Amino acid sequence: MTSPRRPRYALGAALLVASFVLLHALGMREHVSVLSGAQPINAWVGVGETLYVVAWLAAVVAVFIFAIAEVVRVALVAFGRVTKR
Repeated sequence: MTSPRRPRYALGAALLVASFVLLHALGMREHVSVLSGAQPINAWVGVGETLYVVAWLAAVVAVFIFAIAEVVRVALVAFGRVTKR
C-alpha cells in the first residue's frame, strides 16, 4: 500500500490536465467536428478530435473530483483518521 502522504489524487489530476494541454497545444481543438456531426478530414484527425473531447471532459469533470478527494484525504491524514502502514 502506498504512503498516506503521497499525493495520489493530485498526481492523477495533473496527468489529466497535462494530457488535455498537450492535445490543445497540438491544435486538436480546431478539428472537433465530431460535436457537430460533421465528418473528419481523415481518420487520424478523427482519432485526435475524439481524444481531445475525452481529455476535455476528463479535465472538466474528473479533475475536480480528484481535487476534492485529495482535500478530504489530506484532512483525514491531518486528523489522524488514516493510519500509516
